[in-house]
Amino acid sequence: MGSCGSVHHHRSSSSSSSSSLQSTPKAMMKLSINSFNKTNIQTSPIKPKFLTTTTTTFKTFGILRNSAIIMMIMIMMVTDFRIMGAGVNVKVTAKYEEFVGFGLAFEICSSPRDHLVMSPGSKEEIFFDSRTYLESDCEDDFFSVNGDFTPSRGNTPVHHSFSGGIVSNNNKEPILDKTSLITPEPSPRKRLSELFRESENPDIDLQSPASTYQNAAGTNSEVKQTILNVLPKSANGTPPSVSGPNSLCSSERTANGDNLLESEKKSPRSMQLCFPSMVSCRGFSPRKKKMTPVIPTVAGLDEPEKPLVVSWLSSPHSPPPPRRAFVITRLNHQTHELIIDLSTQTIISDQIYHGFGYPTLTNEEQAAANTLPFTYDPFIESITKRGLNLSYVASIAYTVGWFGEVEKSNRMLKLLFYYTEETANLYARPIEGMLAIVDLDEMKITKYTDRFQVALPKAEGTDYRGNMMQPPFGSCIHLAKTFTSEVPGFKIEGHTISCANWKFHLGFDGRSGPIISTASIYDTEKQKYRSVLYRGYVSEVFVPYMDPSEEWYFKSYLDAGEFGLGFSAVSLQPFADCPNNAIFIDGYYATQDGTPAKISNLFCVFERHAGDVMWRHTEVGIPGEVITEVRPQMSLVVRMVTTVGNYDYTLDWEFKPSGSIKMAVGLSGILEMKAVNYTNTEQMNEEDAHGILVADNTLGVLHDHYLAIHMDLDIDGEENSLIKNKLVKELTTNHVSPRKSFWTVEKSTAKTELDAQIQLGAEPAEFDVVNPNKKTKVGNPVGYRLIPGSTPNPLQSKDDYQQIRAAFTNYNVWVTPYNKSEKWAGGQYVDQSRGDDTLAVMSSRDREIENKDIVMWYIMGIHHVPCQEDYPVMPTISNEFELRPTNFFESNPVLKSNFPNLMHSNCFAPPRS
Repeated sequence: MGSCGSVHHHRSSSSSSSSSLQSTPKAMMKLSINSFNKTNIQTSPIKPKFLTTTTTTFKTFGILRNSAIIMMIMIMMVTDFRIMGAGVNVKVTAKYEEFVGFGLAFEICSSPRDHLVMSPGSKEEIFFDSRTYLESDCEDDFFSVNGDFTPSRGNTPVHHSFSGGIVSNNNKEPILDKTSLITPEPSPRKRLSELFRESENPDIDLQSPASTYQNAAGTNSEVKQTILNVLPKSANGTPPSVSGPNSLCSSERTANGDNLLESEKKSPRSMQLCFPSMVSCRGFSPRKKKMTPVIPTVAGLDEPEKPLVVSWLSSPHSPPPPRRAFVITRLNHQTHELIIDLSTQTIISDQIYHGFGYPTLTNEEQAAANTLPFTYDPFIESITKRGLNLSYVASIAYTVGWFGEVEKSNRMLKLLFYYTEETANLYARPIEGMLAIVDLDEMKITKYTDRFQVALPKAEGTDYRGNMMQPPFGSCIHLAKTFTSEVPGFKIEGHTISCANWKFHLGFDGRSGPIISTASIYDTEKQKYRSVLYRGYVSEVFVPYMDPSEEWYFKSYLDAGEFGLGFSAVSLQPFADCPNNAIFIDGYYATQDGTPAKISNLFCVFERHAGDVMWRHTEVGIPGEVITEVRPQMSLVVRMVTTVGNYDYTLDWEFKPSGSIKMAVGLSGILEMKAVNYTNTEQMNEEDAHGILVADNTLGVLHDHYLAIHMDLDIDGEENSLIKNKLVKELTTNHVSPRKSFWTVEKSTAKTELDAQIQLGAEPAEFDVVNPNKKTKVGNPVGYRLIPGSTPNPLQSKDDYQQIRAAFTNYNVWVTPYNKSEKWAGGQYVDQSRGDDTLAVMSSRDREIENKDIVMWYIMGIHHVPCQEDYPVMPTISNEFELRPTNFFESNPVLKSNFPNLMHSNCFAPPRS
């Protein structure tokens, strides 16, 4: 991995992008977004239609003039994924009496693939999806941002730009559809702005047009209610351009010189959804001296306690667990943690976090920081001194880490610079020696250094875009056609996916990306589904670089906690990222100002037909007979790609009919490269031992990649244990056999957390998670075995500061008891963290884990020594692990797999419910 992925180019126009793959409507099935009104709720039969673009009507909400924090929370509450952290969105028509007011029925918005089954959502779908509801101030209006589960064969993603001067993040589309201004009747329910202010100061008079309250700094601030006019929808229903004097995200001014349009005649209950970004539009002249930027950085699910969820899922008519949002925001240089009950519109808790570390960075604030050098005179002088054209300079923001500072540092980023003339591969042309430090809360450069100059690597041969390639070309690669049929071999019900004997829920989170939950497998012998995985996701990614110099030593990233794997997710390209039989799913997350941003083709789901064998045998031992039985391997894959700076991570969760779950990561993208003054390895010296020379003046720096996978395993129930199967050599005695030695298995059960801290490869062993309370007919405890892949161990000293922050890499396997608050291997607040709440700290409590509800953490990764083949763009390197059933079934579960017609069958027939 590398940098944060927020790049600013100082150019008046963007460079042309490579051509995108096109697909015809006949090859499309897609998931999109839809909203509906309570007064117009209806159910409709499934009916095919061609892919259509739907728009979202956002209800408007009133707000106090300087209670921006609550406005942010309100907007995020009506954005789908962002609050509940679940993932895919589905188009719905609703039955109001279901959980949180919405039951689900689905409608195909796609090509004529009439047979895809989209049926009402199950309990798993309703609970784990990100669907939220918020009663608007208009008594009769209900609103939901729910995506169309318009399954599609994919489309060409559109690259969108943020308005208001924010640097765009490719494939992130702010949804800025507005409604006309409506003056509603007062609602008997209190608005969240009122609830928040009451929680801050219950003595406030919210009914008066203007009042005062004492803020956190102890000074009195005016509370003034303000109406913000909104733009009407265009005639075709598409979102209007967010520009002009009436736009809050516009730099244009009204006659009185202010963006804000005040109205004393209209009820203060409506607000334009596009609240100005705290990046480029935060300079409201009346507000500059009253408040600092508000940056909501995390809006996700406040996960209910697991026993409540399990109880609810097992009881069809029981009440659901509480629906609560967990929101982290920055206000007045403080980090606020808020828990909001969505059903009662109540702020349950508002706590200020005083510990070390800061919240996840937003894409917008990184983009804003990257613009600062281009109006900073010392930086401009440095570029001029080097004879470079400022319009080709790119700035990239990097996190600063922690290196032993005693006092808590300000929230900051470091900026490094690159040159893009004649290439899109900016990482291949670093401008060495220059560094800027930005205070994020103040959004200004606080320190700048220009220490030295080295040769700038040439642009020739660095561009990776297909339309920029020059002869001679490589061999033509013919892609194998993946077999498809008119009926997919899997079924999507809301967020629940089922194929063959598997059923699981797919969710999405801005920090971790894809979340697999409530995965269970159908046992044909027992005629029921049996639980395997309650929740699985990537908890953290650690990428330390091995160059200790001034411009490099701080490059040790914790990608999930600092940048967000979900926030950095990109659109999948049909027929390239995913095969032609894939179904694509869009996703949404909340931007810095609460605006929902769309990621087209966030996930793809497909059946993998790789030509592998599931099982086979040829028998020639029977006289006169040759018996051959073989079954082809087919599996279901859920895929997402996240591009965090220079590295692209392809994340796959694969489900096999044999009962195995495989998690794989593919690493591609571009190396972090360092400019140097030499062009041949013979010119290098010991000071340059931090990388490999991959091209003239270009060093590929040594680094590591570690991924921490969180797996809350429920192997046929919640009470599980870790069994360590040590393979040991035994010597024969008493001359009972011509053999002198053999090996056997010594089993032991991990009693506490310290027993389950395991470095793989130290000795031959296998590790099973079993349910000691369930046994097979022959007496073995049912279980699943961890089949590891590449398992690097850290080569840095344990007292190195970056290793303290990433101490979860000290072991390859950890087991902890379930605790809903223990989700992140690197801790809750990772940016500038000090390692005081990592997985290592959790595990050091040495709690009991035998026959308990336990969580397994698996650390996968590689040591990366770059080579010339990694330049200018790196071929994919893969790493994977597998969870394989071990005495879980009475016999081979795919022995009787049904292939009625191998030429036309996509997947195994799903078990009947």
